Amino acid sequence: MKATLEFSLPEEKNEFMMAQRGEDLFSFCREYADWMRSICKYQDESIVNVSTCRDKFYELLRENSLELFYE
Repeated sequence: MKATLEFSLPEEKNEFMMAQRGEDLFSFCREYADWMRSICKYQDESIVNVSTCRDKFYELLRENSLELFYE
């Protein structure tokens, strides 16, 4: 089975980038979920604040070469 995706560039650049980077996005989500699970399971949840979660979120985005918006 084969599938072909077509995009009208440059109008659909964001959609194209999301389709192209899907595997990286999945990897990012999995890493973040694993990190959150380890916090809940092995650490005192009360010491992890929103700032720590945000910092980890952006750290994993950078590690996976992901951007939230493509220009």
